[in-house]
Amino acid sequence: MKKLVVILLAILMLFTLFQGAPRGNVAKSDTQPIWPMFHYNAQNTGQCPYSTLNNGGGLKWKFNVGGNGLAIGSDGTIYIGSHFFYALNPDGTLKWTYQGDIPYGFGASAIGHDGTIYTETNRFFYALNPDGTLKWKYQIDKPILYPVVASDGTIYFQSMPGSSVVDAYLYAFNPDGTLKWKYRTGNCGASKIAPSIGQDGTIYVGGVELNESLYPIYYLYAINPDGTLKWKYAVDGELWVPVAISSDGTIYAQAWIYGRPRNYLYAINTDGTLKWKKDFEGIGTSSCPAISYDGTVYLGGYGHLYAISPDGKEKWEYKGDFPGGFCSPVISSEGTIYSAQYDFNILYAFNPDGTLKWKYEKDYWGGSDISLAIGSDGTIYYTCGDIRALNSPAPKSFRILASAGPGGSISPSGTITVNYGDSKTFIITPNIGYHIADVKVDGVSVGSVLTYTFQNVTSDHTIEAIFTMNTYTITASAGLGGSISPSGTVSVNYGESKTFTITPDKGYKISDVKVDGKSVGAVSTYTFSNITDNHTIDVTFEKNQIVIVLQVGQAIFTVNGAASILDSPPIIKNSRTLLPIRPIVEALGGTVGWDGTEKKVTVTLGSTTIELWIGKNTARVNGTDTPIDSTNSKVVPEIINGRTMLPLRFVTENLGCQLRWDPNTQTITITYGG
Repeated sequence: MKKLVVILLAILMLFTLFQGAPRGNVAKSDTQPIWPMFHYNAQNTGQCPYSTLNNGGGLKWKFNVGGNGLAIGSDGTIYIGSHFFYALNPDGTLKWTYQGDIPYGFGASAIGHDGTIYTETNRFFYALNPDGTLKWKYQIDKPILYPVVASDGTIYFQSMPGSSVVDAYLYAFNPDGTLKWKYRTGNCGASKIAPSIGQDGTIYVGGVELNESLYPIYYLYAINPDGTLKWKYAVDGELWVPVAISSDGTIYAQAWIYGRPRNYLYAINTDGTLKWKKDFEGIGTSSCPAISYDGTVYLGGYGHLYAISPDGKEKWEYKGDFPGGFCSPVISSEGTIYSAQYDFNILYAFNPDGTLKWKYEKDYWGGSDISLAIGSDGTIYYTCGDIRALNSPAPKSFRILASAGPGGSISPSGTITVNYGDSKTFIITPNIGYHIADVKVDGVSVGSVLTYTFQNVTSDHTIEAIFTMNTYTITASAGLGGSISPSGTVSVNYGESKTFTITPDKGYKISDVKVDGKSVGAVSTYTFSNITDNHTIDVTFEKNQIVIVLQVGQAIFTVNGAASILDSPPIIKNSRTLLPIRPIVEALGGTVGWDGTEKKVTVTLGSTTIELWIGKNTARVNGTDTPIDSTNSKVVPEIINGRTMLPLRFVTENLGCQLRWDPNTQTITITYGG
């Protein structure tokens, strides 16, 4: 008999020890709450024993009241704190409301094993009967935070700070409303924090102390069930959300460093020693960790949801549709993870491998208080501005909207229906003269791919192909002696034409024009038509030589082979050739002026000016007196037969020409190189 009693006592102790721990797919008793408190159990794991395999995320009903901390009673009644405390029937109709003593909204609630609902509003803590009547209430001098209920019925909650951050407490109440004890923990100002209770009854809560310099030191406290300190562990930042406790006792605490997008996730052993910590530099996290049956830790961050293995290594990361933080995740029995993004009102359902199962987007944005709970029938309860119940079979087909911008096509296009779990491939084809600039899937770039395949389709998608007209370059260059316009690297669209103009400098001429390395001759313009490739155009110039040939006694002379006539033929006098100079100078591109008063001839070519006087053997070149012939003073300009005759060699050589004399034929060749 004694042996039987010992066995029964041992079984009872084990049952008591594991109340509130993760429970797997176990049968729920008639009095056991379906969702007892904020994160399902006193360990705040978020893991529940209810399957959501048949929940496809369709709306079942909604009730226009938003609030904090969902809880679900054993009969399916949903409790939510808002301006009043609301009790809703499982079909979404109102069951009853309770108004508090002061005009402040209600916060989160927790349900005791006997069905008592514990909730708070500012400085009052209430115990309500399941019919909405008051059982008892307790007033303290500070705002009250999320409650939890231990396996022995003790209710724990932490307060907000009073006049100082250290003026905050962890309270323990008996089920009859009497204060059991309180322990000063301090509070940095976190308003959405709940104690967590280990399987041995240890209570874990964040807090703060001030050092001698009044600088805050943040701690995770481990408090014994009798209210005495077990240990404390200093962390790098504020503990703004509850810790979560795994089945092996590991405590996961998320510390936020004020003013910086940086968080640490701590894994702490039950004796208060560090197991590991993970740095989330530059990202920040925003939720209470959730722990699945296999020990995976799920943590919401700003714009990301993380899966961390029990050894602290990242398993996967999912980037949300918006930058808002992910709320505290909850987990169904088959391992589906549910989390929503603050302010953007999108609820996500993830498979354990990090792939998206489905997502539900509300028809409006708004509301920053998000709470999630799972009913025993697999219904997902979701608060964000209002409360919604989601539970409908997974849709059998989904839509992929495929579109292409100007310049190409996508096939198939339009709205494509795809069966659940099927795959679908899309082919992107640019038109002639275009190329794929980008392909966006669900608004996110996947690069300039020619094909894209949606694998295992479980939600609606979009795919958009963006094209850009091909552009080509024409590299235009010119050598010494002229220019090409436009020059340099010229961009031209596919199919367009482009004309280039070549201009030689004075004294130069176009030698050759090469297009793509091949000569097209000494052309002054060139047009590229219907451009479909890159090109080059290169111009070379050469000096524009002028060759004049004269013969003594002959009025006909040639300029680069073209015949012309002098007013008077060249003569030889005083062993020097004289001739009327005007046609020669003008053939070189210069000018000749006559001053009848001074009997002066002025010859100008380029930057050179020569002044000569009839009968004078001294001339002036660019203002400098210069003898016409230093060896023969008789060589002077003369007027013969009414024509002004000038010494040819003196004039042409001072203009930069080369002169060659052939005494056999009495031929003079003048060469001017520009």
